[in-house]
Amino acid sequence: MLALYSFQELLKSTNPERTYNFMDRNYQESFDASTFRQVLTQALKTGPDVNTCYYDKDDALLLALNYRNPPGRLLRRQWTQKLEVLPDYHSWLKYKDQLKIPDTALNIPS
Repeated sequence: MLALYSFQELLKSTNPERTYNFMDRNYQESFDASTFRQVLTQALKTGPDVNTCYYDKDDALLLALNYRNPPGRLLRRQWTQKLEVLPDYHSWLKYKDQLKIPDTALNIPS
């Protein structure tokens, strides 16, 4: 119950224009590590906003994926072409200097 309240407060702090009420939720879905990675990777392909905070009561990371746009409006970021790789090119370009990428590349056929 406290974790749901913390999620609610996380989303309220990052999206003050919306109202959230998670207190009526009564289900929980658990994933093993492999399935969670697959679900998270699939969800990240649509380019959501990623909101995180540390939950000290369980020593856990709260992770919320959402789209920050006013209700009833079009998405402020929209990509209609199918993504072939993750991360997409623009994300890779943004962080490529921070990554340790070797100077050589392999020519792997598609």
